[in-house]
Amino acid sequence: MRQLGAAGATEEAFRFQMSNVQTWMSAALTDEETCTDGFQDVADGEVKAAVYARAAEAKKYTSNALALVNTYAAAGTP
Repeated sequence: MRQLGAAGATEEAFRFQMSNVQTWMSAALTDEETCTDGFQDVADGEVKAAVYARAAEAKKYTSNALALVNTYAAAGTP
């Protein structure tokens, strides 16, 4: 994001890049949900619990990062 500002990005270029970032991060959240869907039929155990815990952790960080990007994008050009 700093690179956009340092490169003198136009408002149009900034919005385009932010839209791309938001799209990719939203897709990552969806993928994290899909990851655990495949384990619904797996018996409870250590492996299943570990996968669910790691996916939940990744989802938390991705969600927080997306919220920061959304706030930054809403503020306008860098």
